[in-house]
Amino acid sequence: MRWLSRFVRLEHEGLPVYLDGERPEWFVPASDSDRLLRCALETGAPPPDAERVFPLLAGLLGPAVPQPPYSGRAAHLRLTGLTELWLHLTDSCNLSCRHCLFAASPARRSTLDPVLAWSAITEAYALGCRLFFFTGGEPLLYPDVLALLGRVQALDPTSRVVVLSNGLLLDEWGQALAALDRERLHLQVSMDGLEPTHDRLRGRGSFTRLRRNLDLARDLGLRVTVATALNSHTIDELPAVVRVAAEVGADSLHWLHHFVRGQGTAAQQSSTERLYQGVVAAAAVADTLGLRLDNLESLAAQVFSPPGTRHDLSNAGWQSLAIGPDGVVYPSPALVGLAPATCGPLADGLVAVWRHSPVLETIRAASLVQDPRWRETPCRFLTGGGDLDQSLVHGQSCVGADPYASLQEQLTLWLIARRARQYPDRGLFRLRMGEVRSECPAEAGGDGSVQLTHCNCVVSLAGGDGRSLVRDYYGAAARETRTEIVNPYGPATAADALPAEAAQRSYGCGSPVRAAAPRPGEVLVDLGAGSGVECFLAAEAVGPTGRVYGIDMTPAMLELARRGQRQVAERLGYDTMEFRHGYLEAIPLDDAVADVVISNCVINLSPDKRRTFLEIVRVLKPGGRLVVADVVTDEDLPPSLRNNPRL
Repeated sequence: MRWLSRFVRLEHEGLPVYLDGERPEWFVPASDSDRLLRCALETGAPPPDAERVFPLLAGLLGPAVPQPPYSGRAAHLRLTGLTELWLHLTDSCNLSCRHCLFAASPARRSTLDPVLAWSAITEAYALGCRLFFFTGGEPLLYPDVLALLGRVQALDPTSRVVVLSNGLLLDEWGQALAALDRERLHLQVSMDGLEPTHDRLRGRGSFTRLRRNLDLARDLGLRVTVATALNSHTIDELPAVVRVAAEVGADSLHWLHHFVRGQGTAAQQSSTERLYQGVVAAAAVADTLGLRLDNLESLAAQVFSPPGTRHDLSNAGWQSLAIGPDGVVYPSPALVGLAPATCGPLADGLVAVWRHSPVLETIRAASLVQDPRWRETPCRFLTGGGDLDQSLVHGQSCVGADPYASLQEQLTLWLIARRARQYPDRGLFRLRMGEVRSECPAEAGGDGSVQLTHCNCVVSLAGGDGRSLVRDYYGAAARETRTEIVNPYGPATAADALPAEAAQRSYGCGSPVRAAAPRPGEVLVDLGAGSGVECFLAAEAVGPTGRVYGIDMTPAMLELARRGQRQVAERLGYDTMEFRHGYLEAIPLDDAVADVVISNCVINLSPDKRRTFLEIVRVLKPGGRLVVADVVTDEDLPPSLRNNPRL
């Protein structure tokens, strides 16, 4: 029973969630399993009818891999480089918003010296930074800002620029922005409620101009995120703003948490429950419209990370820095202008300030374990312990004072419950941590066991479906052979019968065709068919009366497989193969069509393995068989390997 004692049972809208906050790890049991587990937790012993199930649960859930006591993130991270740089170009703005944390306005004149700005950019670039944010005030008021954006893009083919704007100058600058590399330009544009609310906060007539300019941005092909500051004025209108964002063709919607700073007042804050209800309502609308809510995507990437992954505060001071219009370095964009957060003058050199500033050293030494109440929060390593910026502004401490921490905890349970309800209530579990993943996390530097969150000003630039990294990698491998991932123990006996190009670019770990033993007349499905090698072998086995389907999500691989298909069909004298674009989680085939399903080293790459196996069961005929060759381990992998993007 010791294995069960590490979990606490929580509920979200009637759905149980068992959570080990220290590791962390969570699971949602099926109803029958939950009944047995609850009884065991309450009585200290498994119920009499649990004798078959409990050994299975004990084997799957415990004991966890022993871990030394966690003393904080500094023991697991190291300074390896910058991934992003924020430049607060000016406090000058063409609006005077009633909730602006910087109190920016037309009367403000503080502007970052262009020479210092470029110095910061080039130093950050030398440290590995390829993502540059430009904010204010209104950054489009900054002298020669378009030339600056172009220079940054010219530094490197992977350099990206993000502009945070109120959108009112897009009619003036839209054409020039569109002349930049639009794939490496992203705009985040503020929309604080519908017209009456937005105009009350930002000035009469500003909503109409903004709406017109967002239509223009869409027509120019500019990528835009609509950003809404959540406060007592805007929260109830968030679902309606989602609809407007979808109408103007925005990539996503982002919400910003209200700061009690500058023009922002405590009276403008909203209760946690009201914020939660507004976000959930907005998510329902976004689902119907196909619009991303990037805050939820970012949190989901943490919640659905591999078991044992600890998220501990933000990347401020580790991988991210901000430069104020005063030429001073700050830990993050939300702290620009805050005297206690002053790290040092940029004139001293960005690298020197980054490495040696006492303020940054204090922030890097901070950890959520410094919060005396940290053990009382089971979701602590999923949420990351709250927002460092909010905690510093609200409570003058790096940890423990974020007023939105409880909202993040509620949304964490909501995300788990919402996902778990997509699966049948049968078996031992409806969902376990690790069965669903988003994109692989960014490397934080260090041993890989600790991940960093991101400041709330911007959290995401692209949708994470869990597939893009894999798709891009294998797309390149279809065009040019990657010898380092070719299986040296491939089907050598059949090599002469295979198209050379397909054989050279077959990246499995062991062909399952022989073990599957397809028979004449059978229907075989290969999941993640790649270059088509398994399908070519199976086509000969099932003969002219059988059928072979190859499913792959990578267009370049499908093209490669279809080239080989023509050669194999000519050699066999018949063609029973078909290659279809599709995903393991949504196999593009009817129910009960397959006698055999095979997969060669692909299921481990699925972002939703539970859905994948449900799909396999769906397409198999009664009595059908599944044969898989894949990567397995004799023991649980540490987070450092689970979170390795290459693996």
